[in-house]
Amino acid sequence: LVRSRGLGDVYKRQVVSELARLSRDKAKAAVIGGVVAISGRVEQRPDREVVQGDVLSVRGHGKFVIGERGTTSRGRVRLAVKKYN
Repeated sequence: LVRSRGLGDVYKRQVVSELARLSRDKAKAAVIGGVVAISGRVEQRPDREVVQGDVLSVRGHGKFVIGERGTTSRGRVRLAVKKYN
């Protein structure tokens, strides 16, 4: 489960930060460095929006399937993520 503080889009750097347990700056550097792939394609834009059904692969940390998106009672974005097996 990934939570974001804003009401806007959930970006790749935020999701990578939560899943790989990295700071947002280190997650951004990993994305730009080509360590992160979405659905098998390396994309070096940290501001790319992550949508339901994307398979996010973080080299050295695992592969994850992005699930359903919703909001919490406080208006934060909530994203269900499963570890790929």
